[in-house]
This record gives sequence, structure tokens and C-alpha cells, in this order.
Amino acid sequence: MKKAAISSIIAIILGYLGTVFGAEIMNWPQLGPILSIVVMGAAIITSLENDK
Repeated sequence: MKKAAISSIIAIILGYLGTVFGAEIMNWPQLGPILSIVVMGAAIITSLENDK
């Protein structure tokens, strides 16, 4: 449960920063949601690998 909370907080922070900096610097406003999905996907894959 602790890992899920930490992953969620990191995904929210990276999503926000990706949206801000992606839109302003790189003209890529979809960067925030992409980073959030990547973080949560990595957390899910890591937890599934640890269960085996």
C-alpha cells in the first residue's frame, strides 16, 4: 500500500511538471499524461515481478 501511495504521488508530480514544461519549452502539452502513465506502468510491472 505504501508503494502505491508513493507511486501515485510521483505520477501526479511528474504529470504536472511534464504538462508545464512540455507545453512551455518543448511545445508538447501531452507530455504530462504520458509521464504519469509510464510511472504507474513501471510500478505495476515491478509489483507483478515481485509477486512471482
